[in-house]
Amino acid sequence: MTGRAATTAALYCGFLALWALGDAVLRREPSPYLLLGGAVLEVALLGGAITGATELDQAGDAAVHGGYLVASVVDALREGRPFTVWDDPSLNTIATPILATDAAELIHRALEVGATGTLHCVGSEHIDRVSLARRAVSAFGLDEAMLSVGPPEERMNAPYDTSLDATRTAATLGVSLPSVDDLLRGLREQL
Repeated sequence: MTGRAATTAALYCGFLALWALGDAVLRREPSPYLLLGGAVLEVALLGGAITGATELDQAGDAAVHGGYLVASVVDALREGRPFTVWDDPSLNTIATPILATDAAELIHRALEVGATGTLHCVGSEHIDRVSLARRAVSAFGLDEAMLSVGPPEERMNAPYDTSLDATRTAATLGVSLPSVDDLLRGLREQL
């Protein structure tokens, strides 16, 4: 298969992989892995891009809602509602986010080059949840006074640091990975 048909097939495979990942995330399965064309992919998504609009409990944090923290912060503050970002060692605090659309591009590129091995389809930066929320508020031009930090309503049992290093992935695929600021700009365009 070559040309447009191959590209369409690769994008479809990438979509199916992201759909399966989104389903796993929504069911709260930690650390979803995808096996695609001989490569193992792990993706840490910056939410809002898989399912579009979110219908989350936005009075508090989105830690238990599949990771749609940024979209939840933006939605709440745009509607004039305060938002509390949970901060606690029992939460998944540090990660390496990426937009679903950027992850799909990495998956497509992996198929194009016939990459094998483990590929971490994430952005270039590790970030903690509070910093991510604050940077999102700034990137979206929202009122920082509406954002607060506090403990979760109940103690979670999540790994504290799920960050990934995608240096090898970038080299294997011959790409530059997006920074958190790139991701926030992209999400702003998508929302």
